Amino acid sequence: MFVASTGFAATLPLQERLLELTPEAIRGQVQGVEAAGRMTWQGLGAAIAGGLAQYLGAGTAIALAAAASLVVTLLIRPFRPTGGDRPH
Repeated sequence: MFVASTGFAATLPLQERLLELTPEAIRGQVQGVEAAGRMTWQGLGAAIAGGLAQYLGAGTAIALAAAASLVVTLLIRPFRPTGGDRPH
């Protein structure tokens, strides 16, 4: 479960970036929509993992949830070019 939780930790810099890009007047609404969407997907993930656990066993379901979390984290993280990738 520790490994599966790394996906959530990776969202914290994304939340900060979202707030930086959001006008101050609507930050509360944007943060509320973001949090509601995140909680919805967390609930769906838990339901899917529970369904998998019934058929594959709890250990396998947890391992699959952790792997899925890491894959999603790598796919959605912002791309930041290194010094050699910047145009001159």
